[in-house]
Amino acid sequence: MGALLARDIFIPRAVIGALVAFIAVAAIGLERRRRGTAVLIAASIGWTVIAIATAGGEKLRGENWRSAAAAADGAGVLLVLPHAGFTPIEYYRRDVHSVPRITTRSLAVVTMSHGYTEDCSYDTRPQGVRPTAIVRGPCWRVLRYRFHERRQVFAGGASLLTR
Repeated sequence: MGALLARDIFIPRAVIGALVAFIAVAAIGLERRRRGTAVLIAASIGWTVIAIATAGGEKLRGENWRSAAAAADGAGVLLVLPHAGFTPIEYYRRDVHSVPRITTRSLAVVTMSHGYTEDCSYDTRPQGVRPTAIVRGPCWRVLRYRFHERRQVFAGGASLLTR
């Protein structure tokens, strides 16, 4: 029902709690065949084992888009990498919308490395321009740029957002 009302209501990590209710309903339905308790126990043990086995994995570590969005606060134009970052940045910064290109004198480049590398390395930096400020967090970075004259900025494979 919520997905019909708003497009940002269905965030996969937010519905993980529904798994418990789903398993309980399945167990109740299977109880009629005297298998419900066994299914409930087996599913609970299985999900617990999976949760413990993957808890420390770098690949499954959640990105901290909230902090990255806060670090870019005040910037009128954001270039977000990777492109998939559009959804969380739009969620935390409701004052922005997507554009394919824009002419601007200032830019904030928000980069999330996803933690796939142990050192959270970044390989995205505009050529020929030095940032005026760099804000870093665990596996994210915000580079702020000020240009002497207005420059055309294109989204390319990233998300370009403006107020």
